[in-house]
Order: sequence, then C-alpha cells, then structure tokens
Amino acid sequence: MKLGLGLGAFMALMTFGALNYFHNYFKGTDIISHYKPLPETPPFSQDLLDQFDQKYEELGRNYRPHTQHKTLTGKARYTNRLFLETNPYLLQHAHNPVNWHPWSEATLELAKKQDKPIFLSIGYSTCHWCHIMKEESFENMEIASYLNEHFISIKVDREERPDVDAVYMSAVQAMTGSGGWPLNIWLTPQGKPFYGGTYFPPKKRTSEARIGFLPLLEKLTNLYATKKSQLETNSEKLTQSINAFLSPPSKNEKISDQLIDQTVQHHKKNFDAIYGGTPGAPKFANTYPLRLLIRAAYKKKDQDLNQQITHTLTQMRHGGIYDQVGGGFHRYSIDEKWRVPHFEKMLYNNALLATTYLEAHLWKPTPLFENTALDILNYILNEMTSQQGAYFSATNADSLAPNGLQEEGYFFTWSQQELQNTLSPKEHSLVKSIFSTTKKGNFEGRNVLFMKKPLAPTQTKPLQSILKKLHHERQKRPKPFRDNKIITSWNGLMISAMALAYRITQEDKYLSSAQSAARFIINTMTVQKGEHKGRLYRSHYKGHNNHYGFLDDYSFFITALID
Repeated sequence: MKLGLGLGAFMALMTFGALNYFHNYFKGTDIISHYKPLPETPPFSQDLLDQFDQKYEELGRNYRPHTQHKTLTGKARYTNRLFLETNPYLLQHAHNPVNWHPWSEATLELAKKQDKPIFLSIGYSTCHWCHIMKEESFENMEIASYLNEHFISIKVDREERPDVDAVYMSAVQAMTGSGGWPLNIWLTPQGKPFYGGTYFPPKKRTSEARIGFLPLLEKLTNLYATKKSQLETNSEKLTQSINAFLSPPSKNEKISDQLIDQTVQHHKKNFDAIYGGTPGAPKFANTYPLRLLIRAAYKKKDQDLNQQITHTLTQMRHGGIYDQVGGGFHRYSIDEKWRVPHFEKMLYNNALLATTYLEAHLWKPTPLFENTALDILNYILNEMTSQQGAYFSATNADSLAPNGLQEEGYFFTWSQQELQNTLSPKEHSLVKSIFSTTKKGNFEGRNVLFMKKPLAPTQTKPLQSILKKLHHERQKRPKPFRDNKIITSWNGLMISAMALAYRITQEDKYLSSAQSAARFIINTMTVQKGEHKGRLYRSHYKGHNNHYGFLDDYSFFITALID
C-alpha cells in the first residue's frame, strides 16, 4: 500500500470528509484537543475531564468558546473548572489558560494545603475593564503560567456573590482609598487580604503610574516567600478593621430627625450648581440622595432644594448618560457634564432612576420627569424582559464594530455620515442643532447624543420622529452582550418601579409586567419543598438557580410585593 497521495486525490479526500478523519485521528493530541494541560498545572483528573466532556455534549456543536487560544477546528485549547459553572461572567473565563477555581470551601482548603497565596479576581459579565484585563492578562500565556505556579486563582461574579465582594472591596478601599471592578486582591491561604487594586496593565506602561500585573505578581511572590510573618500580621490587622467596619450598628442606635437634616444639608452644600449632581468626574446618578431630597423639599417647602433636584434631573435626562435614542440610562458619565457615558446599562440602576423620576413627577408634575421614567420602563419591557416575565441584569459597553473588533460605545454612537445616510437633510440639520453633532465627533471619532439646552416647543414632535428612525437603524447593528442572569434583588427594584408607574398612569402593561416578574421569583426562584422551603435564591440563569438569597434580595423583593 502506498502512503503518498496525489494532489487530486488529496483534495477529493478532503472534500468528502477527511476533516472528520483527521479530527478523530488527532483527538487527544495538542493539535485538536481542548484538554491541553494548563501551563504549570498538573493534568486534571479523569473525573473532571469526563465532566468537561458531558458539558461539551450539552452545549452542542454551535458552542463558541470565549478565548484567543483555539485549535484549527475552533475548539478551545484550554479549559478550566469555570467551564462547569452556570454563571455568564465565570463562563467568559472558562477557557483562559489560568487555572481558575470558583469560590468554595474546597478551594480555600486547597490554598492552605499547598501553602499558596490566593489571587482573587472579582468582576461581572458586562464590565468593560474586566474584559480588557481578561484579554491582556488572563489570556497571556506568560502571566497564566506564573499565576498557576505561584497562586491559587479564584474568580467571583460580584453580582452573584455580593457578600464576598463587599468584604474584599472594603479591604481594597481601606488599602488604596478607592475601588472598582475588576477587583483584584491577594489573600493569605486563610483568606485574609494583604494587597489589592483594580485594573492592572500586563506590564508597566511609560504613560501610567500603576505597576504592571506581571511585575506585581513577581513582587508579591517574593514578599510571601521572604516576609510571610510580617505579611500575615498586617493582613490580620486589616481583617479586624474590615470586620469592625462591616458589623451592624448596635440595636440602640436610631435614625433621628437631626441625622436626616444633617444629611440633607450635606447634599445641599455638595452641589454642582452648573451641571447638577455632585461636583467632579466621574459622575454617577445617585438616586437615594435625590429621593431623600425630594421628600425634604416636599416637607420643608424648600425652594433651594426644589431648584437643585429639578436642575439635576433635567441635566441627567439631557445628557449622554441617558440613551436619547433607545431609552434607559448608562451606568455613569466619565465627565462632569453628564455628556460621555460609560456605556454599560444595569437593571438596578434603571429601576432606581425610573422610581426617582416617577417620585419627582408626583412631587412636582413635569412631563419631562414622567416621560423619562416611562421611556426607561418601556426600554426594559422591550429589551430586558425574559419570556417568563423576569428582568435581565445588564448589557455591555462594548459591541462589534465593522472592523471586526469589540469597541466601547460603538452601538450607541453615530458618525456624521451615518446620520446623513439615515435622515433627510432637514432632519439632519435639526439633529446637528439639538445634539451638536460634528464630523470630528465627541467620542472616539463618533458622536454621543446629548442636548446642550432644552428643546424648543417646535422641536419636540419632529425630534420624536427622528429618534424613531435612528432607533430603527441602530437595531440593525450587532447588539452589545446582554447578561440574561435574573437577580432577585434587582428584579425587586424593577417590580417596584413598574408598580409605581401603574399607580400613576393606570396602564395595564406596567402592572402585568410587575406581576409576571413577581410570579417568576415566587414559582421558580423560591425553594418549593424540604427544610429550606420558602427560601429565596439569589440568581437564575438558563434554568439553574444559584446561591441562596442575601439580605438585599429579601428586602427589595418584600418591598416589591408590598408595592
């Protein structure tokens, strides 16, 4: 038998199924296998590999792994334990070459057994800088090898485990004076923090003061090896401080009228008279202070408060932090003028903002306040509601651009050419007048839509027609990733907002939506039998309930049922 093949025969063989032949021939080798050993990591047990096989079978042929490291057939070269989880954020890291573990008692015991420090990385699925660090560092073979050799690495979704996030966010804020996500923190094998921060570039950049991630790992490894005793002493002191900070107040402490008045005066003094809200950047739409001020203004007939509340709510609505085309608010503004947002949209944020605008409308009936709230809720009904009636968690800041790359804000922004192609010359002229759009743009060469001044009465109706056109055109673009996880507490907040909207408008769609979401939590996210019957779950994703509920789940859902 001849081993060689002529070119024609070879091409024919490939045409009639040779790809399957070669796939089977090389199965189990580094050329094809998605079980290539993680760098600096002992081979996984056969039992774990069998679980991987079962999960791959469940996902089917259309599964597309989130990773740079793929075989010629498009399968992931590396698979870690996060592949077996049912959480969108953890699954985004399931094919990093990092030997990730989920947060568990078994993982903490492993760190003690191996006497290795823990690297804990906390984020969430729609976090822009979490995605950046994933691509730059957690997909980097050199960094993955170093992490796997010297640390026990743990991934946590802060939305699913707010308890873990609260503890270690407090630690990083105590150490650095600030916080955020991704939250990266190093712990002793006993789980006590000794160093932390947020985003780190893979290596030091000349334009940045922060240390590179790989050099930091090397320093911390050396510190643990040479000054372990001192490190453990310092981590113990920090742990005690965090425990004291997170401990609830004594039962004798009460909220007094004096404390409320002091809080109101604080917010009155700390006010941005030009742009509303609090001075400086980044700028968050802080709803609870606004709702407190609305009550104080109503009770005290305080005209200064009236002006501050109205100005802030108007500036936010006119700013780029509000999605002028599709409704709903982005998470925060990177500037003090509310103009250029960080483009994530979060369910809890929009629920609280809808409630705030509705309460402002009840206090001081204003079409702008009511319409803003209802636009938020209509966005939720149209784009963030599951078939069962519950509400999804969030959408990403990034989306696929025509260049094939994920770009922040691309879905929500406009080039001048896109506006010209979509609108008539008269409509485009009005858009330029209202939103100050230019060829240069105001964000990465594109335009975030925001109003510098209120609409003239004659502009309102034609603008509504224009925004419908732009929305229709925008829907043709690849949409940002949506986290379809159902979180009990966040659903509770949105149920309350929908119930309040129904009380004001008497429109059945808001009541019906609130009832459907509440039924889903009661029927699907509540333990139905056994010793834990009646207990809430924290989250639900693709048919799986994860973790029992926390205090905010009970608080916000009980409030929702009362509403």
